[in-house]
Amino acid sequence: MKKFLILFVSMVMISLSSMSQTITLSPEDLQKLDPSVKAQIDQLQTQKEITGTLETAGKWAGLGKEIGITVKESLEAVVDVSDKFSKTDVGKFTLFLVFYKVAGADFLQLIIGFIWIGIVLIVSYRMYRNNLDRTVLVSKKWNKEGKGWDKEYKIIEGQEDLVITAIAIFCIGLIAALLIIFV
Repeated sequence: MKKFLILFVSMVMISLSSMSQTITLSPEDLQKLDPSVKAQIDQLQTQKEITGTLETAGKWAGLGKEIGITVKESLEAVVDVSDKFSKTDVGKFTLFLVFYKVAGADFLQLIIGFIWIGIVLIVSYRMYRNNLDRTVLVSKKWNKEGKGWDKEYKIIEGQEDLVITAIAIFCIGLIAALLIIFV
């Protein structure tokens, strides 16, 4: 009886293992099935898809975390080395060369433009101021009554053409300076 029981159990196991293989059904066969069986099959397929999706997402999340840690450590190493290098004389010279290469021309344009604005402003202001009508003190005498000074003034007329020229020089110089700075 013991042999028969072992034989029976082994036959059941073999038949169960052969039945647990994947079965594919055509769409026509699926429509012929009972709705409850259909629902169970759909539920099993959904669970299988969710499990596969979760496994894939877990793998990608792990990979992303590893990449993030690697990038963070690499950037920390680069920052440390570049900080040490920038404190040396060679590093300072290299930083100056990098600054000049990146922003040197713009910086020089800015400096030259402001110097040009200063020159144009001084020249045009002096030319404008010297050619305006002005009053000049000619003599200053003490009043005979002792109450104050008697002052005599003379009006010197300026040259209007030079005043207009000074304003034109200022406008043209300002436009030229702005072109130097921004172009």
